[in-house]
Amino acid sequence: MLRRRFAPRGGAAARATRTCLTSCFGPAPTSSSSSVDVSYQSEPLLGFLVPIEMRERYDGRRDKSHIEGVATYGRFRQFHVNTTETFLIKR
Repeated sequence: MLRRRFAPRGGAAARATRTCLTSCFGPAPTSSSSSVDVSYQSEPLLGFLVPIEMRERYDGRRDKSHIEGVATYGRFRQFHVNTTETFLIKR
């Protein structure tokens, strides 16, 4: 089973500021579960939402294992790349 959830902020132009993905796999009662929860905030220099934190959780019911992780993001920069291509078509 896979579930996803979005938490938009209000207004006509609502955008998700948080997303959550949850999954359960395997037969009950030994099934395992996982979740990934990401929070976003507006980055004025870039003009769009960027991820600022990701939380992961994994639970194993058979062996009662539990793993959690947190990642934080910051100092976003924008890079510009220019490319050109030339094709030589032999006839």
